[in-house]
Order: sequence, then C-alpha cells, then structure tokens
Amino acid sequence: MKFPLSLFLLVWALWGTSLTSQAQWIRGESVIGCNGQKGLEFKDSTDVMARLQEDGKYRIQRRVYVPRKAVMNGIIAPETPLFNEKAQEIGRTVISIPLDSARPSQVPGLRKHTVGFVSGVVRSTAFQTNSWPDRALVELLSEKHQGPFSVAFETYLQKFDWESIPSSAIPDELAAAGDLKVWILRNPHERLDDPAPYRLILVSRGMTALVAVVHAQGPLSFPKIKEVRPLLSGTYHYFSKPTKSLADGLELLTYGQ
Repeated sequence: MKFPLSLFLLVWALWGTSLTSQAQWIRGESVIGCNGQKGLEFKDSTDVMARLQEDGKYRIQRRVYVPRKAVMNGIIAPETPLFNEKAQEIGRTVISIPLDSARPSQVPGLRKHTVGFVSGVVRSTAFQTNSWPDRALVELLSEKHQGPFSVAFETYLQKFDWESIPSSAIPDELAAAGDLKVWILRNPHERLDDPAPYRLILVSRGMTALVAVVHAQGPLSFPKIKEVRPLLSGTYHYFSKPTKSLADGLELLTYGQ
C-alpha cells in the first residue's frame, strides 16, 4: 500500500521539527549545562541520546549507574563518578543534579548502585563528527565506494555496535521472504526497558545489499528508494517493491521491539 504524497510530506515535516531520540557521541571537553551551570562531564566518545530544542541547542540524556550512597531523594551529590553498565567510569557530576527514573541496579557488579538518567544541555559542536547513525547510514548508501560495499557495511555496523537478530527470533513471514540478515540498533538512553527500544532496523541480503530500513522516527533521505511506509511502529523504507511476506514479517518484528 502506498501513501499519498501529502501524508508523506506531513510526516516528514513533523519529524523534521522534533528530531527526537538520536544517539551519538559526545566530545570529552564539552560543557554540559544543568540549570544554567556546568553540571556534568563525560569522557570523550561517551554515547548519549540527543533531542533538538527550539533554541538550536540539544538536550542530552544518558543512562548511568551511580553509587547508592551518593543519591539522596533523587539528587546526585557533586563530584560523583558515573558508570556505564560495564562498571566503567564514563563521567562525573560537577554540581548536584537530578537522577531521573531512579531505581536499584540489578546488574551484576553494580548492585550497590542506582540506575537512572542524567540530562543536560549542549551546543551542536559538542557532538563528534559522523557520530549520528542515521546520517551515517544515509551517507553509506549515497557515496561511491572504492572497494566492496560489504566492507563498508561491516565497518558501519561495527562502529555503531549493531546487534544481529538470530534466525530463531525472526518471524516466519520474514524468514519466508528469502535468506535475509536482520540487524537492530537500540537506544538504551531513552527508557530503562530491557531490551532497550529500537532506533533503527536493517534487513540485508547477505552483506552485499540492503533490502529495507525501519526508522523509529520519520523518513530518511536514502537514494534509489522504492517505497516509504509511515506506520505507528516506525517508518519503513524499501529498496525494491516488498512482497507481502517481507512487509508483514518486518512489521511483526518491529512491533516486538
């Protein structure tokens, strides 16, 4: 089913003004503001979720694990180290800041910690170049490659830590569409769900060609796209006309994420 151009443009416009839930890497020297002061410091290349504000700045959010004794009434004490899920120190607080959605950690090795979200405001220059997975995917499919596409594709997957979906988790409808590989990029800094909500889903034929891309938000500007379907579960991009089996299977997979 194809959607009217007017509906497609409306979805595009709404998405373009929100730009929510994009995960990218922060520069280590960046000033992260909280209540008008420098509130946070992150180590270089720490990944965060970013949301564009009307003033042109970005509100960033990051899941962190904080020593339980440093949190009182949902507030983290100044000069408190912040850890990721691997118990690696990724930054620190500069002043007292809130820990949103706080709950006791269930991660082995971090059971004496509280998990939640810290947030702050940064300028666009705070992000590392080429650290937006959505934009990098568009560039990957738009540029000419000196070598095989499979090499560039694998490098991209590794760079952004994509997860391969095992064949046992692929719906029968999608499996029936051919010998396909499915990849998912999650956003652990959006909600404390386990598994984390998806950001992007890729369907490829081997490592040589993309079949479809699902984006949790609005449409992406891919070259040679054949069909775009904006649905409640995400925006589906197809590089060739999808069979019913492919479309149904991909929607089932996406709804389960």
